[in-house]
Amino acid sequence: MSTTVTGKLNKSATEKPLDNGDVLFRVNIGKKERNRQANEDVWANYGAALFAKAGNQADFYRSVLQQGAVVSVTSTGLIPRIWGDNNDQVGLDMIDAKLAYAHMPSQVPANPPSQQIQPQAPAQQQYQAPTAPQAPAQPSPHNNFDDFDDDIPFN
Repeated sequence: MSTTVTGKLNKSATEKPLDNGDVLFRVNIGKKERNRQANEDVWANYGAALFAKAGNQADFYRSVLQQGAVVSVTSTGLIPRIWGDNNDQVGLDMIDAKLAYAHMPSQVPANPPSQQIQPQAPAQQQYQAPTAPQAPAQPSPHNNFDDFDDDIPFN
């Protein structure tokens, strides 16, 4: 059973270099669900290990798996994980996880109060009249719908 989880990263991914030069990125995605029977919100915690080849793929993962990024991770299955001091924390580890989507919202710097933005007038567009009227296109005698072979046999 394939599972896809989409959520916002509350923490940046942890990174671990591997012996072969590849890099392991660990992400945790929390997803809020509504328990209608108990009439309360509950959180499901998903953990995923994402493997990246050294170089461009690892650099891309470093740039997008940051706090605040929206990611979508797909896996082939889930394994329950229990942890905590009293084994009171439950999560789901994603098996064979793959990064399906990642978007890092751009940080737009705020304008300092000392700068004032001057509105700019829109560029004026000039209308150019056509130089000569064009005659309507004549239909081609070879493009008529009724000009087809009526000798098609139907059995």
